[in-house]
Amino acid sequence: MKKLVLTPSELNQNQERTLNRLLQKNKSWLHHPFQDLEALLKDLMEHPDATIFPLFLNRDLIDLLIEVQKLEVWPQMRSKWHSYPASSLEYLLYPELFQAQLEHLGLNMTKSQLIYGWEDLQERLEDLSFPVLLRDSLQMHGQEPITVGNTEELQAAYESFQDLVLPLPYYIESPMKGLREIELVLVRDSFDSSFVLGTAEHIEPVGLHRDDATLVFPVQSLADSALQFLRNYSIRLARGLGLQGIISLRFAWNPKKEQAFLLQVGLGLNDSALMMSQILRLPMAELMLHILEGKSVQSMPGWKAGEPAMDYLVARFPLDFSQELAGDSGLTRQSTGQFYAYARNLEATLLKGLAVLEARVDFPLERLSEEDLIDHLVRQRSDRLLYLLEALRRGLSVAYIQGLTHIDSLFLEALKGVVSLEKELADNPGDLNQLRQAKAFGLSDRRIAQLWKESEEDIWDLRVAEGILPTYKEIEGWVGFAVAYYSSYEMENEAQQSVHPSTVFLYSDQDPWLGQDLWKESILVGSNSPLEVGLKQYLEPLIPELIDQVLLLEDPDKLYGSPEIRSLNLRNFYTRDGFD
Repeated sequence: MKKLVLTPSELNQNQERTLNRLLQKNKSWLHHPFQDLEALLKDLMEHPDATIFPLFLNRDLIDLLIEVQKLEVWPQMRSKWHSYPASSLEYLLYPELFQAQLEHLGLNMTKSQLIYGWEDLQERLEDLSFPVLLRDSLQMHGQEPITVGNTEELQAAYESFQDLVLPLPYYIESPMKGLREIELVLVRDSFDSSFVLGTAEHIEPVGLHRDDATLVFPVQSLADSALQFLRNYSIRLARGLGLQGIISLRFAWNPKKEQAFLLQVGLGLNDSALMMSQILRLPMAELMLHILEGKSVQSMPGWKAGEPAMDYLVARFPLDFSQELAGDSGLTRQSTGQFYAYARNLEATLLKGLAVLEARVDFPLERLSEEDLIDHLVRQRSDRLLYLLEALRRGLSVAYIQGLTHIDSLFLEALKGVVSLEKELADNPGDLNQLRQAKAFGLSDRRIAQLWKESEEDIWDLRVAEGILPTYKEIEGWVGFAVAYYSSYEMENEAQQSVHPSTVFLYSDQDPWLGQDLWKESILVGSNSPLEVGLKQYLEPLIPELIDQVLLLEDPDKLYGSPEIRSLNLRNFYTRDGFD
């Protein structure tokens, strides 16, 4: 039977990629971008044998799914609509109903007040203790919450919500300063089987970042007992609201009081679920459709018993910063892309990503004045980690930086450890043991060359001569997905050179080769590659050193890449005749 995939009319980049992958894999599937009921009914009449799946949700689609299930003819239609229960969708759409159900279940972990307009908000100003958090009431991942420190900033944030045509009411929460933002994604079927798929945390505190800011997977700064509490709460909430499919939750965590506050609940394939799909290499869309068909999680082909276990770390970074955006809330910069860094330890995970961001900074950070550097630390930017590292290199203390940024000391201490290692390297030029330790920590050849006052090429040649090269660790993904590796500096190498002739694709989201047959027998290099493409994949950010290391191992006959990637300064010796 044909499937008609129902989506909002406008999709973001991650959603478009997921939809295109499904349609390419399932040629008989149809796609309907929902705009109005009349067009949908016309499409259904033209394809009477099609069953309907809502792949992504927005307010209009939630309204549609609720209204359809209230029709008298719904019992006759039900077999063709693989949808979420209307009662569950109503909890996400109506904040008063949502809050009442949390109270009934004994699960109210919010500090929220609902406001219904600016006059209503003004009447409550005397009772507010700044800073406060303003957020959209729709329980889906949409507009990021904003932390404000005074009445003027609150009014600006309120007006920005109105400009985005976000419907009232809004939530106002106080106080939220310095709280950690934690994400959790779980799956639950109609048989009440629930599994937590993964957790993540934002490096920036709640309300002080955009939705494209840096995240680390899995959560690093919480104790096991805190994670277990959030896990149990999430499963109880999903059961109490009758939620099925892929469920995403966001929490604010107070590390001093070990107390959590629920920020958002999302259903379906939102950005959190899609990121978890990429990181864990799970077919999240297929899993969701499987559950909406009324089947159990355990009956999903390829499902492995229990919750996924990660023996690696991943950080998601923003890329390709767009122009400055107006506003005083600190959310002043937005990225138009993202990439991932995979590694065995936190330091290497962060430094892999920072190497990419550093290569895109036009102005050397060491030339920044002290005043400008502090300004970059105070103002929340998507690339603020670069300035944190520079501040630590200049001797600013972890306590002082934490006071300015409210970033958890765990991340600052990791970067401070990198700075300490850099000092040891600078004091011991040419020391091979120091070089091995530096590579295990994630320091790039470029940075080591700066510290040793040598050329980057000299460091590369020394590493190759001494065998100080990465080993590659396999990520155990879903059956049918391409085998994937990431680099480390541990003993065992799990990746072997492919049988020739071989072709390497350097993958970016804008790559013109996507979807062509040429991909099927190829090796992909890129941190955000399609899960099912190629013979195998190396999950590495696209910077010359990391690419060259793969090319040295694989020794390919052909090399392909987008025009942007062709401009990278790769070593010709390892790329044979260069790009095809």
